[in-house]
Amino acid sequence: MKSKLIFLAIATVFFVFSYNLSYAQSCFWHGRWIPLQHISNVTVEGFRDARLVGQCKLNAPSYTINGEMINVWEAPNEYPGQLLVHNGDQGPQPTYQTWIMQ
Repeated sequence: MKSKLIFLAIATVFFVFSYNLSYAQSCFWHGRWIPLQHISNVTVEGFRDARLVGQCKLNAPSYTINGEMINVWEAPNEYPGQLLVHNGDQGPQPTYQTWIMQ
């Protein structure tokens, strides 16, 4: 019985940790949470072909901008077929970050 309880506790911790890790960085976009991949900060708004396509609500607890509405961009020449989440064109910020939507 004791070994079953230990196994259940370990399995629960593993499940909770892996779930939180997979959604540790995500954005609420068009009614669902989309996982994000953090990349080096790039000035997306500075790309000639950059186009603002909306905003999403950021879920990234490690960052001071967690919970904020962040701009979503297209930059087809630099990041074909991908959307970028970047707050560089939103006035003064405590930190500037860039993610790619998965």
